Amino acid sequence: MTLPKPGGQSAGLVGSHGWISETWQKNPLLLGFSDTATESVSRDTIAANETIDSTVVPAGEIWVIATMALRNNSSGLTSAGLYFNIDGNYLIVKQELAALAQFEWFIWVGMVVLAEGDSVAWSYTGTTIGDAMQLNFIGYKIDIDQ
Repeated sequence: MTLPKPGGQSAGLVGSHGWISETWQKNPLLLGFSDTATESVSRDTIAANETIDSTVVPAGEIWVIATMALRNNSSGLTSAGLYFNIDGNYLIVKQELAALAQFEWFIWVGMVVLAEGDSVAWSYTGTTIGDAMQLNFIGYKIDIDQ
């Protein structure tokens, strides 16, 4: 088999390899799964009402978030909210203004794409300072850094 050459007529892909920046190499998946995007935060509350942001999406990645959840392991909550912080603006995807019991999961399932600098956010009210909160999200990463 003759390998394609940069700038040649057959400079496309052969199998999963091709000329990328004049180097014969494996072509990365274009907008495909590259890793799991997940974060689990266990923390004690420092105020009765808080909004907590996750780690931000780093440069060269896109995150597709599929599930978010929160619960209070110490007592109930007055209200809870699940948000995405996109370009500095909070987009609410689920909010509960009624009380939630101790250990009751507050869950959102869907699909939202986050770009560089975006994050997941959780909010809650009516906690006692020192309550043990559990905050989670899961999805997948797409490596776009070519």
